[in-house]
Amino acid sequence: MPEVSRIYRKLPVLAAFLAILVFSPKAVLADNCCVGYIHLERVIGESTIGKAAGAQFQKELAQREAEVKKLLDEVKKLKTFIETRGHLLNESDLKAKYGEYDKAVALYQKEFQAADSEMKRKDVAIMKAILEKIDPIMQKVAQERGFLLLIKDPGILGYVHPSADISSEVLKRLEAQTAATKP
Repeated sequence: MPEVSRIYRKLPVLAAFLAILVFSPKAVLADNCCVGYIHLERVIGESTIGKAAGAQFQKELAQREAEVKKLLDEVKKLKTFIETRGHLLNESDLKAKYGEYDKAVALYQKEFQAADSEMKRKDVAIMKAILEKIDPIMQKVAQERGFLLLIKDPGILGYVHPSADISSEVLKRLEAQTAATKP
């Protein structure tokens, strides 16, 4: 079933491409290609701002993982205590340990979910900020090359002629822009 939803997500792009083919056959057959492609993951991953953002994100992720791991370690410690020494405790002390364990598990689950949500939000915010810098450059390069359509989704492509890929040019201009804005 997931395969069907992937196809439906790509229908607008395919429809736009087919419209270009139907309504502008001369542009498609001309020497200049009317469809361009950008590999955004590559541009982001290789750019200075992408690398810096990725390093900062990884640092924050490691910090949050360490915080959550401490809670998990406490859960494991309590579980091990109950399994190995629980039989030595009287009923009320054992019940109290189980209560401690349940609270530790609940706290761990809550913090795990909070950390996961927080990191997902940060990832989206980082990507949005980077894309805001890439989009104008990408549009300018696409216009300069005379592209009528620019594809960002590599999943719908079977083959891309090197002349249709603007990733390197966008990366080069992004790096120049980044260098120019550094103090």
